[in-house]
Amino acid sequence: MGKKGRRLLSAIRLQVALQVQQELAVTSKAVSSSHSSMQLWLGCRTFPVLLLLAAMLLLQVPDVSASLTATTAPDPARSASQKIQEAIQGQREAEDAANRAASFAACLRNIKGFPEVRLPGTPSYRDYANGLRIIRWHSPAAVVYPKSVRQVQAAVLCAVKFKVQPIPRCGGNSFESLSSGDGALVIDLSEMGAVAVDVPAMTATVQFGARMGNVYSAIHTAGVAAGKNLTSLGGVWPQVGIGGLTAAGGYGSLSRKYGVLADHILSARVVDAKGRVLLASPQSNPDLFFSIRGGGGGTYGIVVEAVVKVIEVPVVTVAHIGYRGLDHAVELMDRFQRWAPSAPAELTFTYNLVRAGSDIKLYYLGRAAALQQLMQQHSGLLAYPGAVYRAVECDVLGSRGWLAGSGWAPLACRSDNVEVPQRVTPGGVLMKDREASKYRSAIFTKPIPHEGLQEIIGLLRSPEKVWKLFQWKAYGGAFDSVPSNFNAFPHRKGVIMHSEFGTSFGYQRAASDLSASQANVVWDYFARAAAVMDKYATGARYNGYVCLCDDVAQYFGPNYARLRAAKKKYDPGNVFRNALSVAPATGDTNLE
Repeated sequence: MGKKGRRLLSAIRLQVALQVQQELAVTSKAVSSSHSSMQLWLGCRTFPVLLLLAAMLLLQVPDVSASLTATTAPDPARSASQKIQEAIQGQREAEDAANRAASFAACLRNIKGFPEVRLPGTPSYRDYANGLRIIRWHSPAAVVYPKSVRQVQAAVLCAVKFKVQPIPRCGGNSFESLSSGDGALVIDLSEMGAVAVDVPAMTATVQFGARMGNVYSAIHTAGVAAGKNLTSLGGVWPQVGIGGLTAAGGYGSLSRKYGVLADHILSARVVDAKGRVLLASPQSNPDLFFSIRGGGGGTYGIVVEAVVKVIEVPVVTVAHIGYRGLDHAVELMDRFQRWAPSAPAELTFTYNLVRAGSDIKLYYLGRAAALQQLMQQHSGLLAYPGAVYRAVECDVLGSRGWLAGSGWAPLACRSDNVEVPQRVTPGGVLMKDREASKYRSAIFTKPIPHEGLQEIIGLLRSPEKVWKLFQWKAYGGAFDSVPSNFNAFPHRKGVIMHSEFGTSFGYQRAASDLSASQANVVWDYFARAAAVMDKYATGARYNGYVCLCDDVAQYFGPNYARLRAAKKKYDPGNVFRNALSVAPATGDTNLE
């Protein structure tokens, strides 16, 4: 090709490149536009773009002489062509994603019975998408509120079909915000909170979206009608969901007498990753039954309902011992940890330690006079200067209400605050408790030495302005008589107490909402507290206070291998998972 020919070719290339730039500008707008706009762009502009692309490819063919002198020069036409191809591919991927999202939403909305579905972009979506513990915000693909087991099955099948991770949510109280997830389908069970009590059989059939306060209230009401004082095992806070509490084991205000909530689950129905409903009981799917009782939440399937043992209790005495300041805190805590595990099983109690002082909450199955005599003659906890002891007799429902309040509040039986709303809604009652809490647990088989207790007091007295709490719950009693492999909850004989310790980034905000300097103060304190506690604890953890800093095996101890085998059997594809769930075992297992 001669000199004039090359000039002509260059001019043509320049004109084509300018036209390509115009087409790329249109392409960019189309890719960022709505789904309907992308379809319009495809219909109107694909043909001229392809013509230009073909022209570019033709004009890229050089003659031999040009290739001898300019083989390494960049080719603007080729670069433009690549941009066109990338833009078209990006537009196609965006369109595919939009179509897929629309189809997924349609799958959920077409579930028989039409459950409520919340999608990104709808009003207050972040509030619906996240639970009550918001250490971090999540943006799931959708939130669905099934009202029946069949709707749960259908929601799981929609998630599996579109390769979206299903995450069940009951109370939304996971300290690591594990009841939601980015890009996931949150299956919120709060519309499934029915409680049917069979007084003659002393059982209650409970849907697993129920909050514990509502379970207590329903059982108590049925008992009153039959002339009995009835309740079930549970936790302390009424707003905690029965699903998460059972998955953790469920230490509560009756535990030293009767064990944990998971010990009182008689059978359950579980929706698996294939959308089937499996009966889990000692006779049917016993390994699944073992695993859902204390083996971690959102892991083996979605527990939709369980039969729970109901118990009759005598009069309940709730009591409180308050100590202002920290001057005697080391001696008090030492006395508590040495006496509490050997105290009568009728007494379940908790030691709380904060910057302002310490207090002990007591829950006694018996009369106030008997408890006062026990505390005065045997505990040694009333002998310290400034100790303020108060006690009052309640029915079992009233005792639940008091324990949900502040230990320094006027001592009274309360049943008006036990029932709580099932749903977390924007501006609702439960929303005021939404907090970015950071907690961890520790298990103890021997007392913390004096130097360790002094280190803890030093942490409380350190100057950083953050919320600080150390709490210890006594074991012994029923814990000594239940084998560690009765279910997945392993912390039994030999354990003297567990601790829950932590801090907070504040209410109505996540940790990421603070400035880096503010958040670092909280993170630094938490790390120092964890380091001190780890010096004196066993290394085991209670699954009710999960922390991403834990190893999953720490929650389950000798039961971990069996849980992994059960996971492999019932969810080999790991459909139900989170950052702290049990993973399927690899290789052969012993489960049939």
